[in-house]
Amino acid sequence: MVAERLGLSRVLTSVAAQARSSLGREWVLALEVSHDTEEIERRCVRLAEVWALAEEQHRLPLGGLHDLREILERARPQGTALESEELALCAEVARLIDRAITFLGEHSDRAPRLALDRQGLHPCPDLHREVERCLTPSGDVADAASPELARLRRERRRLENGIRVEIDGMLRDTSVTALLQDAYWTERQGRIVLPLASNYRGKIPGIVHDRSATGETLFVEPMAIVELTNDATEARLAERAEIARVLGELTSLVREHIEGLRESLVTLGALDGLMAIADWGLTHDLHLTDRASASPLGLLRCHHPLLWLHQRDRSVPLDLTLTEGDRAIVISGPNAGGKTTALKTIGLIQLMVQCGLPVPADQASNVPISRHVHADIGDDQDVVAGRSTFTAHMAAIAAICGRAQPGDLVLLDELGTATDPREGGALSVAILEALSDRGCLIIATSHLMLLKQWAHETPSAQNASVGLDEQTHRPTYRLSLGLPGPSEALLVAGQVGLSPMILERAREMVPEQEQRLAELISALQTQTREVEALRSDAERLRERLSDAEKTHREAAEQIERERRAFRRELAGERKRLLAEAKAQIEQRIAHLPSKRELLNAKAEIEAEIRAADAEMAEAAQAPTEGGGEFEIGDTVEILDAREIGRIIALDAGRGVARVETQHGMTVTVKCARLGPASGKGTEAPEPSVTFARRPDVSMELDLIGQRVEPALERLDKFLDEAVSHGLTRVRVIHGHGTGALRRAVREHVTGHPLVASWSSAEPAAGGHAVTVVEIAG
Repeated sequence: MVAERLGLSRVLTSVAAQARSSLGREWVLALEVSHDTEEIERRCVRLAEVWALAEEQHRLPLGGLHDLREILERARPQGTALESEELALCAEVARLIDRAITFLGEHSDRAPRLALDRQGLHPCPDLHREVERCLTPSGDVADAASPELARLRRERRRLENGIRVEIDGMLRDTSVTALLQDAYWTERQGRIVLPLASNYRGKIPGIVHDRSATGETLFVEPMAIVELTNDATEARLAERAEIARVLGELTSLVREHIEGLRESLVTLGALDGLMAIADWGLTHDLHLTDRASASPLGLLRCHHPLLWLHQRDRSVPLDLTLTEGDRAIVISGPNAGGKTTALKTIGLIQLMVQCGLPVPADQASNVPISRHVHADIGDDQDVVAGRSTFTAHMAAIAAICGRAQPGDLVLLDELGTATDPREGGALSVAILEALSDRGCLIIATSHLMLLKQWAHETPSAQNASVGLDEQTHRPTYRLSLGLPGPSEALLVAGQVGLSPMILERAREMVPEQEQRLAELISALQTQTREVEALRSDAERLRERLSDAEKTHREAAEQIERERRAFRRELAGERKRLLAEAKAQIEQRIAHLPSKRELLNAKAEIEAEIRAADAEMAEAAQAPTEGGGEFEIGDTVEILDAREIGRIIALDAGRGVARVETQHGMTVTVKCARLGPASGKGTEAPEPSVTFARRPDVSMELDLIGQRVEPALERLDKFLDEAVSHGLTRVRVIHGHGTGALRRAVREHVTGHPLVASWSSAEPAAGGHAVTVVEIAG
């Protein structure tokens, strides 16, 4: 009764429409609300596994699932024979059983709970192999079904061919056709006859089988084919007997597998039902929620299921998050404001969860399992039985109070109405206290001020409200926890056309204290909405600050990585040049004037190499703070590279300078990385070889948002500039997106003549959204 009133059957009907078979539809429609936590968990785990497989396009192979239960019952008695079409259906299901067993086995790692359903599937390969051997695709018994059937059919065809040859010869004989109404043959009672004109009766010897309505035509079977026809008839009878025998044997084979097939049908129907639920959930963007009984009810962005299915654009999300001690929620507010809809939403969501169904709510929602769901929603007034609205409500509530147990969910609509407000309020408070003390969770709607006051003063209870839009005075259908809502009866009455004169008179009669209280509640709701808006703005600002801090941190880490890489490159280049010089010296050994000079030169070179090694080891150390006022021509030290050089260009706006180092390199560095030369040198010598990089040459190329072809053109130009300006490593930023641009970039640089290797950036530096390219030396 509660499930029907809340609309569960309509939900199940919507789910069942997704099933591929009548067995699956039947299984879905037979779903019942469970109160067993372990049973609900088993349902949800199996559904989650089917759902995950479906999302990856791994669907249960359920095509060809038929309800064989009536067919199997007809096959049960000994001596019965099924029709070939019925046997073909049995074979199709037998093949389906094999496919389902294979599928569940192949995906047992991903769906271990679902794989246990193989225990309910009983393979019968001999059945479908034998049926496929004996029946043609069109459902006829094949010649190969038995040697005797093949022989009988050959004989029948020989005799039928002989009859046709004989009758065709007669129709070519002009002496015969002259006696006929027309030159054709037909059949009467399964035998071939000629249309003999009645005035030539006896001219063609034979048996008369029929005459025309006018009596002018006699249908005569010529004696020349009577014996052949008799033989063909006997052959056909023998053929039918053999076909019946084959079908009987096939039916016996079905009979041997009846119980296994019946149990397999139950399992396949359940799998089809689970697949229907998964498809339904994917189609309507639903989720399986948490079901932790240790946590209170928490609904996040929850919609009424039927509104979500049929009128999604009109559905307004509901949020209701209770605390550990909450036992009663009193929802108040204007008529037509959505109180009853909120109540039905909570109830129907609860029932769906306990059926193992996904719901239109955020996945982080929690719906603890209730022992039972009780509801008094609507008006059961019965004039014939002499039962008033109040009587009907009290009868329903009395029944609920008699059945309710700890852990039950109780939904009460318009509690305490249809009677004196003071007595109704007192009675309602007593009912809520009794159910709350019993350990139930009660959600009630009411206009009564006494109930609002009770919910405000009782630690285990809370007020909640729905309201009207301040500008349009239309219902918002949003539920707010923590404050009661005014009934707004006069405002709603005015919106539906009640006379302003009547409304004014009504306002005069409302006690001043109640008016002030209603105004206070409205003011509190307005302030609450403003506070929520400010809290929301603060949360957004907090998120933006957090994102900015993260971006800054990542940028600082990237700069530090680039600094270390730059120092390693400088030191490595210096070491390479010194190694080349050492090799040249060793090649000139024979030309040195003395051994002493040779040893001195060699010692100097080795000392330089050791210094380069020391600089490379220092590459990971934090730099000395730099910065200050610089001018073109100043001799400076590149602090993090330990290099002395001279400023040859300065961009104060960007805070960068071009520095010509002692080792013949021209580099662009930030002024913050420069410091006074500290006596380490006064002038940078004129270089013999200069590796210059323009200030506007970047180590990064941003391709985000571009199409593949123009992006690859930009990439080629970027690589050319990188090589020409001495860069050894660059970054190509392509983002995640669909992955097409990333694949194109990485395929392009693979094997590129200017590229030594490539890799994804470190996670903190962009990860797979960035490709780091090492330039070929």
